[in-house]
Amino acid sequence: MSPSKVPKEIRDFVARFLPSVEHLETFIVLQRNTMRSWSASDISQELRIPESTAADLLERLASDNFLDVKISNEILYRFNPATAALEAASARCAEFYVRERIAMMNTVMAAAIGPMHDFAEAFRIKKGKSDG
Repeated sequence: MSPSKVPKEIRDFVARFLPSVEHLETFIVLQRNTMRSWSASDISQELRIPESTAADLLERLASDNFLDVKISNEILYRFNPATAALEAASARCAEFYVRERIAMMNTVMAAAIGPMHDFAEAFRIKKGKSDG
């Protein structure tokens, strides 16, 4: 399934909240384990990514109101969207991920590449007709 065939609401959700495959995978791990609190170290080990990257991903998801944050000996995060609308959109996104994992990853990558492509195009030297 190409990204253009992914439902618009999923594409919009990805564009707004999931700017990378790492964000997507972190989101899915947290969404599937709503009763568990996770540290950056836990996510790092689960996804085999650097702990600093995991911390950044968790902070972004927390700032987007998907996570409760608890500070004890370490900072812990638990999936708990702040609104019913975020909860419903999260569930739809996770359900789509289960059915169409590759399409979902392609959608994330396409959303990330779009702005980079636009930026690169702004600097491309275009050949035109010469006046002489």
